[in-house]
Amino acid sequence: MNQYNQEIKTDLEKVLAERILLALDNKQIKLEEMKEMANYVLDKVENIKDYDQMLLFLTMLKEKWVIFKDVHGIFNAKNKQEGEQAVINKLENYLKGVN
Repeated sequence: MNQYNQEIKTDLEKVLAERILLALDNKQIKLEEMKEMANYVLDKVENIKDYDQMLLFLTMLKEKWVIFKDVHGIFNAKNKQEGEQAVINKLENYLKGVN
Protein backbone atom coordinates (compact mmCIF):
# COMPACT_ATOMS: atom_id res chain seq x y z
CA MET A 1 0.00 0.00 0.00
CA ASN A 2 1.18 3.44 -0.83
CA GLN A 3 2.30 5.77 1.93
CA TYR A 4 0.49 9.09 2.11
CA ASN A 5 3.19 11.75 2.21
CA GLN A 6 3.82 15.38 1.29
CA GLU A 7 4.47 14.51 -2.36
CA ILE A 8 1.12 12.73 -2.70
CA LYS A 9 -0.64 15.52 -0.80
CA THR A 10 0.84 18.12 -3.15
CA ASP A 11 -0.11 16.01 -6.17
CA LEU A 12 -3.64 15.61 -4.82
CA GLU A 13 -4.02 19.34 -4.21
CA LYS A 14 -2.76 20.07 -7.72
CA VAL A 15 -5.15 17.63 -9.40
CA LEU A 16 -8.14 18.89 -7.41
CA ALA A 17 -7.27 22.55 -8.09
CA GLU A 18 -6.95 21.79 -11.80
CA ARG A 19 -10.38 20.14 -11.80
CA ILE A 20 -11.94 23.15 -10.07
CA LEU A 21 -10.32 25.68 -12.41
CA LEU A 22 -11.21 23.65 -15.49
CA ALA A 23 -14.84 23.40 -14.36
CA LEU A 24 -14.92 27.17 -13.80
CA ASP A 25 -13.37 27.85 -17.22
CA ASN A 26 -15.88 25.51 -18.87
CA LYS A 27 -18.73 27.20 -17.00
CA GLN A 28 -19.66 23.94 -15.27
CA ILE A 29 -19.61 25.77 -11.96
CA LYS A 30 -20.05 29.35 -10.80
CA LEU A 31 -17.54 31.40 -8.83
CA GLU A 32 -19.41 30.90 -5.54
CA GLU A 33 -19.45 27.14 -5.98
CA MET A 34 -15.74 27.24 -6.83
CA LYS A 35 -15.05 29.02 -3.55
CA GLU A 36 -17.11 26.45 -1.65
CA MET A 37 -15.27 23.57 -3.33
CA ALA A 38 -11.85 25.10 -2.74
CA ASN A 39 -12.52 25.70 0.95
CA TYR A 40 -13.94 22.20 1.37
CA VAL A 41 -11.00 20.56 -0.39
CA LEU A 42 -8.34 22.54 1.47
CA ASP A 43 -9.97 21.83 4.82
CA LYS A 44 -10.37 18.10 4.21
CA VAL A 45 -6.96 17.52 2.60
CA GLU A 46 -5.24 18.99 5.66
CA ASN A 47 -6.82 16.28 7.86
CA ILE A 48 -5.89 13.26 5.73
CA LYS A 49 -3.41 11.03 7.57
CA ASP A 50 -3.06 7.97 5.30
CA TYR A 51 -3.79 6.64 1.83
CA ASP A 52 -7.03 4.93 2.84
CA GLN A 53 -8.37 8.20 4.27
CA MET A 54 -7.43 9.92 1.02
CA LEU A 55 -9.34 7.35 -1.04
CA LEU A 56 -12.36 7.67 1.27
CA PHE A 57 -12.21 11.46 0.92
CA LEU A 58 -12.07 11.14 -2.88
CA THR A 59 -15.07 8.80 -2.84
CA MET A 60 -17.08 11.33 -0.84
CA LEU A 61 -15.83 14.17 -3.03
CA LYS A 62 -16.98 12.54 -6.28
CA GLU A 63 -20.40 11.92 -4.73
CA LYS A 64 -20.63 15.57 -3.67
CA TRP A 65 -19.43 17.13 -6.95
CA VAL A 66 -19.40 15.37 -10.33
CA ILE A 67 -16.31 17.27 -11.54
CA PHE A 68 -14.20 15.05 -9.27
CA LYS A 69 -15.62 11.75 -10.53
CA ASP A 70 -12.39 10.43 -12.04
CA VAL A 71 -9.89 11.62 -9.41
CA HIS A 72 -10.43 8.59 -7.16
CA GLY A 73 -9.62 6.30 -10.07
CA ILE A 74 -6.45 8.22 -10.88
CA PHE A 75 -5.03 7.84 -7.38
CA ASN A 76 -6.30 4.30 -6.92
CA ALA A 77 -4.65 3.22 -10.19
CA LYS A 78 -1.43 4.98 -9.21
CA ASN A 79 -1.48 3.11 -5.89
CA LYS A 80 -1.95 -0.25 -7.62
CA GLN A 81 0.84 0.46 -10.12
CA GLU A 82 3.28 1.43 -7.37
CA GLY A 83 2.33 -1.66 -5.37
CA GLU A 84 2.89 -3.88 -8.38
CA GLN A 85 6.23 -2.21 -9.07
CA ALA A 86 7.31 -2.82 -5.47
CA VAL A 87 6.53 -6.53 -5.85
CA ILE A 88 8.46 -6.65 -9.14
CA ASN A 89 11.44 -4.93 -7.51
CA LYS A 90 11.43 -7.41 -4.62
CA LEU A 91 11.30 -10.35 -7.03
CA GLU A 92 14.14 -8.92 -9.11
CA ASN A 93 16.26 -8.44 -6.00
CA TYR A 94 15.48 -11.97 -4.85
CA LEU A 95 16.38 -13.42 -8.24
CA LYS A 96 19.64 -11.46 -8.30
CA GLY A 97 20.49 -12.94 -4.91
CA VAL A 98 19.74 -16.48 -6.10
CA ASN A 99 22.05 -16.19 -9.12
